[in-house]
Amino acid sequence: SVAENLNLKMEMLPAFPNPSKGITCIPVTFNVSTPIIITLTDIVGKVISIIYNGQSKPGEQKFFINTSNIAPGIYALHLQSENASITQRLVVK
Repeated sequence: SVAENLNLKMEMLPAFPNPSKGITCIPVTFNVSTPIIITLTDIVGKVISIIYNGQSKPGEQKFFINTSNIAPGIYALHLQSENASITQRLVVK
């Protein structure tokens, strides 16, 4: 998924593996440095994990979450900046 707003272009490539049983990689790309937060929420929107909360770097970055202690189900990965957001589904086995 791609989000563009003013001078910011950010992209969240598909998380892998998905479905997940352990370590999952979340690749993201930015054209500029910007404050971001990446969260995992359940289907009702409750935050299960804050994966990253800080400054992004220009270019590709990879963030990781260990899903081995998370109950099986369907979750949402959210990538948010000040002006844009991207959401992606993650299935935990």
